[in-house]
Amino acid sequence: MGKKRATKREKEDMDRKARWGCVVCRKMDINVISQAQIHHIKHGLGLGQRDHSMTIPLCFPHHLHPKYGIHGMGSKAWTKIYGTELELLQFYEDHKDE
Repeated sequence: MGKKRATKREKEDMDRKARWGCVVCRKMDINVISQAQIHHIKHGLGLGQRDHSMTIPLCFPHHLHPKYGIHGMGSKAWTKIYGTELELLQFYEDHKDE
C-alpha cells in the first residue's frame, strides 16, 4: 500500500507552516525566519507515521544537516537538545498567529 496523499486542506496547512519558518529557530528566539521544510512527526503505526496533519516546519539545518538536523543526528539526540516533536508542534500551535 502506498503513502496517503495530502488533502487540499493538509497541503494548505503544510504551506502555511513552511512560510511561518523553523519552529526550533523561533523557539530559540533566533531572529532569522527562513523558508522551512515540512517534517512529518512519527507516531502510531503504519500510515499513521505519515499523517500530514502531524507536521512541524524545520529549516534545513534543523531538518537534514548531518550535525544539527533530526535526520542527521537522530531523533534521540535531537530531542535532548530541542525537545520532542510533539512539544514543538504545540509550540507552533501556540505561536502561529504571532
